[in-house]
Amino acid sequence: MELKEIVTFLRHYYQQYTEIKQKQQKTALYDANAFNPLRFLRTDEMGLSAILAFLLDPNETHGQQDLFLNSFLKYSHLATFLAYDRVDVVTEQSTAENRRHDIFIQGYLNNEIKWIISIENKLRGAVDQPKQIQDYLKDIGNRVKENYCLIYLPNYDKDPDESSLSKEEREKLSKENKFKIITPTDLIQWLDQTPIIAPRMQQFCDDIKQFLQQEFLEMTKENNQLIEQIIQSEQDIKMTILLGELQDLLKIELMKKLREQLQGLFSDVFRINQFEPPYFENVEKGKSKYFSIIEIKSNTKKYSVRMEFDRSNYQNLFYGFYKRFKLENENEFYKTNKTIFDEITDKNSNEWWFCWKYADTSILNWNKEVWSKILTGEIAQKIYNMLLPLVNKMIEIDNQLKE
Repeated sequence: MELKEIVTFLRHYYQQYTEIKQKQQKTALYDANAFNPLRFLRTDEMGLSAILAFLLDPNETHGQQDLFLNSFLKYSHLATFLAYDRVDVVTEQSTAENRRHDIFIQGYLNNEIKWIISIENKLRGAVDQPKQIQDYLKDIGNRVKENYCLIYLPNYDKDPDESSLSKEEREKLSKENKFKIITPTDLIQWLDQTPIIAPRMQQFCDDIKQFLQQEFLEMTKENNQLIEQIIQSEQDIKMTILLGELQDLLKIELMKKLREQLQGLFSDVFRINQFEPPYFENVEKGKSKYFSIIEIKSNTKKYSVRMEFDRSNYQNLFYGFYKRFKLENENEFYKTNKTIFDEITDKNSNEWWFCWKYADTSILNWNKEVWSKILTGEIAQKIYNMLLPLVNKMIEIDNQLKE
């Protein structure tokens, strides 16, 4: 297959995509097809938990009583949980280990707790904490002997981290019907299968499904129409599959370009402060978990300013002060520089990081919009703007250590 054919194919379907997009914009004047009222609601992790809890609570003002809950139990293959005469649904339920269940559902029969469901919401890509799922399971197991289930809700189909729940325990609990994974696709299918009566609630659920599709699945009308066209041609199907295979190579080249841009942006900082050039991890590992975009080492070489992804496929970008080695007087070092670290808002810390935080939402998870903006230097500039304040703090710490 010649390069000319590939370029012609790309240009043809880009033109098709543009035409479909333009038609969508024209029809939007009359039907507002891209508008979704959920954009005005809180749709972070806690906001999405509140929406799901609202639907699953038979006592809520949606007026559908137990339609949503019962269809959810059936969809999740928890038919034995349908025996109840009262249900309590809450968010942020505390555990004995000072953790919080995102959504906590208790089913009662004759004033006794008969079953419990805990939903761990990871739709916004929150990181699994050590023993987190294990602690949740222990907590609900202490509340009710047999009939319980923990539902893990990630933003795409994946298992919890081994540090949160071991593979062996997960497989055992799955066989016992006490652990399940559901995805945004499952939520859409559940709502599709719910026999909603009130038109206003039907519209609200349609908005939720549209939001889930656009936010997590990137399933747009334009993409669907393009697929319908491509699938008519054997040659176009082959070309599309080939382009999928080329995608990883393209990302590797774009990552190399990004690193050249970052090196140029930080060049004066390296020169003035006598930092060695930044460390760049092998781009071939780019799809793997904890892939690092850039690391700027302090002059002591014992810690650094680092930026990496905590999920595979370039997801959940975060950055902060990284512990390159186990410091002999780590507590003293942190205490001495606490005022500097405290200036970083919304920070976290763990055994490998003095402090870290997630990147701006515009580059938190790398989709086609992020990749396409690398050539212009926009992404490098955003990363530079995020890291430079930390690099300046690192210079301040280095200067204190010299004194």
